[in-house]
Amino acid sequence: YFGASNNIVPKPTCNGGTPKVIIIPSYIQYRNDASNNQEGSDTWADDLGGNWRINIKSYFSDALGNPGEINGAGLANTYCYFN
Repeated sequence: YFGASNNIVPKPTCNGGTPKVIIIPSYIQYRNDASNNQEGSDTWADDLGGNWRINIKSYFSDALGNPGEINGAGLANTYCYFN
């Protein structure tokens, strides 16, 4: 699935397995100017029961140290894990 941060992705049906998701960012916007400091980026998924909410974020602070974040986009690869 291709989506932006906060999009909902369905979990696969895994008979006897565990649903998993890997988020691969393809677009993360950065604020590189004299008044902002880039502080990193992160990806994660929120478990919503039968779905996940994907999160792709970059973080910065302004000249006064106030934090901010910008949403990104990417691929959410879902699969079933069997052990």
